[in-house]
Amino acid sequence: MKKLFLLLSVSASLIFASCSNSDNGKDGSTDSTQVATTEEGAPSSGRYGIKSGIVSFEQYDMMGVKMTQTTYFDDYGAKECQEIISEMDMMGMKTKQHSMSIMADGYSINYQLENMVNGKDETKKTATKVKIAGNPFGGFDFSTFTAEIKEKYDYKEEGSETVAGVEGIKFSMTMDKTKANDRITGVMYKNIMLKTSMKMSGFAINLVAKSFEENATIPAAKFEIPAGYTVEETKL
Repeated sequence: MKKLFLLLSVSASLIFASCSNSDNGKDGSTDSTQVATTEEGAPSSGRYGIKSGIVSFEQYDMMGVKMTQTTYFDDYGAKECQEIISEMDMMGMKTKQHSMSIMADGYSINYQLENMVNGKDETKKTATKVKIAGNPFGGFDFSTFTAEIKEKYDYKEEGSETVAGVEGIKFSMTMDKTKANDRITGVMYKNIMLKTSMKMSGFAINLVAKSFEENATIPAAKFEIPAGYTVEETKL
């Protein structure tokens, strides 16, 4: 059961991790993944094309587990937080988990706000901190996609689609070019994922944004570990 919950919690954010590498430079192209930010104060090279935002996804069901995910980001993606709530009621087991996953300052930080199992609170006041700066498993970043990476993963742009009231770029790619029918598809807006469909370890995952708030004010607490938590730093 722990393995299932771990997969559910991280799959949406890590399925693309092997495509991203902080050592990859931009290739100078003008395609949609190479975002030029023009807002005042914007960095010359940003992960996203807008300063901040909140993406709320539709609830989806995976093998009886109901998943709800919200993504918050600020500073053009330098700080990001994924808030995931999962609930299950099957085979005599009723659970609810409320987890937070933060990427900021070269680290990934994960902790639970709630972990209820059959009415018993099993929440551990522990935050796991992992250094990701310079690590290829440090998160997905469309802005690092060079021509070589696109060729390697057969990345294609396939028109546009409106999701959550925003018109984005449709794309598809594969983690293994020998499996032509096993493609990852999605819609992105200024490199922000609004929709994605994929398979991982036999599980199908479909994320679709139901709302997107552009240039939102994000509380600083979303990127901080709450008081009372013990921080355990580990390695990937």
